[in-house]
Amino acid sequence: MSIVFTIITPSYQQGEFLEETILSVLNQDYPHIEYMVIDGGSNDNSPALIEKYKSRLHFGISEKDKGQTDAINKGLARATGKYIMWLNSDDVLLPGAISRVVEIFEKNPEVDLIHGHALLFGKDFSEKEIGKDPGDLFHRYAAYIPFPQPASFFTKRLIDQTGPLDEELHYGMDFELLVRAFLNGKILYDPHLYSRYRLHPNSKTNQHLSFTREWNTVFSAFLNSFPEAEPWKKSLSEIGLLPQNEKRYTHTLRLDAADLKTITMHHLNVLMHYHYRSGDHASTLRIGNLIQQSDPDFFEKEKLHKIIFRAKYVPPFILRLFRKGGEG
Repeated sequence: MSIVFTIITPSYQQGEFLEETILSVLNQDYPHIEYMVIDGGSNDNSPALIEKYKSRLHFGISEKDKGQTDAINKGLARATGKYIMWLNSDDVLLPGAISRVVEIFEKNPEVDLIHGHALLFGKDFSEKEIGKDPGDLFHRYAAYIPFPQPASFFTKRLIDQTGPLDEELHYGMDFELLVRAFLNGKILYDPHLYSRYRLHPNSKTNQHLSFTREWNTVFSAFLNSFPEAEPWKKSLSEIGLLPQNEKRYTHTLRLDAADLKTITMHHLNVLMHYHYRSGDHASTLRIGNLIQQSDPDFFEKEKLHKIIFRAKYVPPFILRLFRKGGEG
């Protein structure tokens, strides 16, 4: 029996990049791909591109929608593939990616999500392979999304069991799906380069604080799911990082107090970096102080004293000059 793999490309006003994305899927060597391109009613050349390749798409449409998550869910509702990914309309799938991931899934039937590496690229940007340093993946899966989304793949079983993407999320829907996989399935890291992940001025990747707000929303639901997490809910609430959220997840995974502490430290660490890069030094200091008080060893290991120093003593405009010159 042929194994169908569904790929969904959500798109809006990305005609500059869309054809490269489409061809990276159509030129895969895996023969059983169900490909959908779902555009949100662009007024650039995107509708014409969808029409150009319509005979090779299983579904292609350009109509007004409620955003990227809504577009992906339209594809998920139509998906018949055993395995699924979404590939944004400014990213590129590398040759042989789907053949490899299907083989890995079939050899590991208990796995619900596979992730690997991507090549970060863009105009006036030095290429960089990301996703290579997995570190403490087990705890980071519940803290933020520690791998490039265009190099991740999941089972239809995960969607059937836990539901479609949360349409209230526009930046954190991939993290929310990861949390569901972490709590109820098995995740596999494959150290292989699967895709090219494009950076450009309009990339959602550049919206640091938008990501942190939605990651906080997902993380609060994660903490709600474990009674042992009450002290961490209190600590995050005290520094303004815990949104009001009644949502909680059903789960089969058991986590103890030490796990929850480590997960929370990883979550705070990434929030601290994002607030710092966005120039919100007051929040950077509040988060850094909480990490230092809660887990001094983690604080030292991650060398967070450097960020604390810069946030305290280096004016934001000086930091911006350093970053333009290549310093992070």
